[in-house]
Amino acid sequence: MCRHALVTGASSGLGRELVRQLVRDRGMTVLATARRLDRLETLAAELPPGRVAVEAGDLADPGFRDRLWQRAEAMSGGLDLLVNNAGLGDFAAFADQTPESMRRIVEVNLMALMDLTQKAVRHMRSRGSGQILQVSSVLGFIGLPYSA
Repeated sequence: MCRHALVTGASSGLGRELVRQLVRDRGMTVLATARRLDRLETLAAELPPGRVAVEAGDLADPGFRDRLWQRAEAMSGGLDLLVNNAGLGDFAAFADQTPESMRRIVEVNLMALMDLTQKAVRHMRSRGSGQILQVSSVLGFIGLPYSA
């Protein structure tokens, strides 16, 4: 039975709604993470006390990912579900994007996903169970101008 989840990108949109549904419909306890602490705290206050823990930080920072994972692993009984939902983009034309912006996109959209997924696979394999959900975007299938 799934009891404990980690949801990235939890402060808005799909991530926020996933947290709500995991708590309300599945009875889970969720560790919600995103950059904006105020939004995470508002989300936690909407749900039953003790069901949502928040950890604000930047998934582009490998040190934050390590601290986040340590907290997730420490959840009572371990982690049952990882939802990699965080993602970002740069809406400037590709030729106009800065190297810093491109590095940040790769760090959040690729490296954070791979890092947390690898940690989750190791953790879940040792426990004999677990689920991982990778959230993507329709933009992976539909081209937009200046999005190459």
